[in-house]
Amino acid sequence: MKKMLFLNVVMVLALFFLGGCFLDKARYFSYDELKNNVERVEIVEIPGGDLKKMNILKSLDEEESDLILKELSEIRYTYIWNDPPEIPGGICLRLYNIDGTVDFIGIYGSTIDRVCCSETEFMEMIEQFVDLEQEIEN
Repeated sequence: MKKMLFLNVVMVLALFFLGGCFLDKARYFSYDELKNNVERVEIVEIPGGDLKKMNILKSLDEEESDLILKELSEIRYTYIWNDPPEIPGGICLRLYNIDGTVDFIGIYGSTIDRVCCSETEFMEMIEQFVDLEQEIEN
C-alpha cells in the first residue's frame, strides 16, 4: 500500500514538473533593457535568412526607434523548442547595440533568444513605420 502511494506521488510530481515543458511560455522583450542597449534600429527584409540579399526597408530615427522598441516589448513571444535559423528570415528588426553587436528580431526567431510571435501583431507594428515612409515619398 505504501509502495503504491509512493509511486502515485512520484508520478504526479513527474507530470507536474515535466508538464511545464509542453506549455507555451511567454516571453516579452524588456523595454528598459532594449532602450539602454540599442542605439539604432532598422527595418529590414532578409529573403530566406540570407544576409547577402538583405534589403533595408527603413532606418528609424531616434524617436521612431524608441517607439518601435516600446511596441516590441508589448508583443507576446513564445519559446520554440526546435532549432531556429541562425538569422531569421522575412521582415525583421535589425538592432545596433551600444557594445557594437547587431541583433535581429523577426516573427520566427531572433538572434537574442529562441522565440516566435504572432505574425499579425509583428506586421501591424512594422506597417506603422514602413507605411509612413511610403506616404512621405508620395
